[in-house]
Amino acid sequence: MNKFLAYAINPPTKQPRRGTDPELILCTSNATLYIWNRETEAWSTQQVSITDPEAEANTALPFSTDVPFTKAYSFMQAHGVTTDLQFTPDFSGAQPGAVTMVRLLADGTHAVTFSGITEINTSAGYDNRENILNHLVFFYDGVRVMVNIFQDVNAQAADIIAPILQTAAIANATRDRIVLTYDEALNEGSEPDPGDFSISGKTITAVTVSGSTVLVDVDTDFAYQEVVAISHTPGSNPIMDADGNQADGFTGQAVTNNIEAPDETAPVFQSAQVANANRDRIVLTYNEDLSASVVPATTDFSPSGGKTVTNVAISGQTVTLTVNSNYANGDTITVSYTPGTNKLQDLNGNFAASLSSQSVTNNIQADFQNVVWENLTNTTESGGFLNYQASTAGARGTVPLTVSAGFEVKAQLTSLCPATVVMIDKDASNAYAWGGSQVFEAGFYYYGLGFNVAQNGTVYIEKENPFTPPKWAKMRRSGNDVIISTSPDDITYTDVHTFTNALSGVTTVYIHVLFAANNPGDKIQVKYKVG
Repeated sequence: MNKFLAYAINPPTKQPRRGTDPELILCTSNATLYIWNRETEAWSTQQVSITDPEAEANTALPFSTDVPFTKAYSFMQAHGVTTDLQFTPDFSGAQPGAVTMVRLLADGTHAVTFSGITEINTSAGYDNRENILNHLVFFYDGVRVMVNIFQDVNAQAADIIAPILQTAAIANATRDRIVLTYDEALNEGSEPDPGDFSISGKTITAVTVSGSTVLVDVDTDFAYQEVVAISHTPGSNPIMDADGNQADGFTGQAVTNNIEAPDETAPVFQSAQVANANRDRIVLTYNEDLSASVVPATTDFSPSGGKTVTNVAISGQTVTLTVNSNYANGDTITVSYTPGTNKLQDLNGNFAASLSSQSVTNNIQADFQNVVWENLTNTTESGGFLNYQASTAGARGTVPLTVSAGFEVKAQLTSLCPATVVMIDKDASNAYAWGGSQVFEAGFYYYGLGFNVAQNGTVYIEKENPFTPPKWAKMRRSGNDVIISTSPDDITYTDVHTFTNALSGVTTVYIHVLFAANNPGDKIQVKYKVG
């Protein structure tokens, strides 16, 4: 029900709806107070004296156990009971017919009594259960003082404590907004008018209540280290909690300014590189995000190698320069940048410095290349393959590799015969010799029906039997070791053997290939790369 006294011109004519209609009505046309009795379901009346109810019914008196009767209707501030209370009438300036109301929040412990005040027989009595809100209406008829006590329908624990402002702050992310945070959830249906707030030098454009916060938006951003204060005068839509308790206004409330210092530092170049997957692109990386809306001209950049920039793209912290042709493995790459009209800059407009012959990391991997065959006998070379042509075929390829650079040697074996050998050794000649005098560091070949690995030509280890071509086999350097692996597709390799310390003390090795086929259709392809 309505917790406050209602004014009406005419007497009530119907039963009030519980929870929505007032049950205490002061009729101004006949100076009568109408009180709804729930037990008899009828209105009881009390004559009062009325002077100016509209002017007198807006300001709450401070709470006191001395009940005044100086106005036709007055109400005290709601009070939470924390000690025993005894109410007594205060007849100073008392007016016959005056009514005074107070709301008491019971604490379940302390008693409420009356001295010189009579509780009328329609009173519901004081409900002392914890946090039950009691409405006490005191009447003075010029002779005696009476009190009527009632509670809300199906009275539940109530809240009479007004929401309390905890903080006022401006966030760096929303520099045009003050966030007022209260100690409890607020009534989002009661949003104050912008005119209820004032901030020096600002126009308030919107006020929004959300959860326990009141968002006060202004027309222009606040600045770093700006001293900000806000004032609030409650209006027709006051800040209140869900129970209707109204928050106090405030004057000159200090606002915490969390706006960060402006960025005045230019973006700093970090690195430049060309990736193996994008050989025509130089990627410059800076230490912060750059403005993608201000893109330098292609002519502001000068890459090495006689290349020109065809496109400039900015994303996050990177600048990608597309050049007119690919770089290759081993290229020494540099790039220069001379700021032009559209200068490279961060999100706050700080310009990046120029670059002069800045070194670019070349991550382009070496490409495999075919072994150059020599001493071809009864064979032809086609597309990198050595092909059998007659009953006897022999060929050799000898290629030097620098061990310190790292290398890979692989062969596509479409068929194998007893004299198909791929090996690396530190001897540049005598590649056809096979036996105790041949010194080599690692190799693989076909023997019997299996795929074999061997070192120094005398001891072999069979790794796969049967071995069914076509298949790829590969040797690669790992530290001083040589690792042998195989693959069905030249994509996924499986390690099958490691020659430990095979390259210890060795600076240069040579690829040797021996192909002495005796079956039509036999062929072999050998490739290598360094680095």
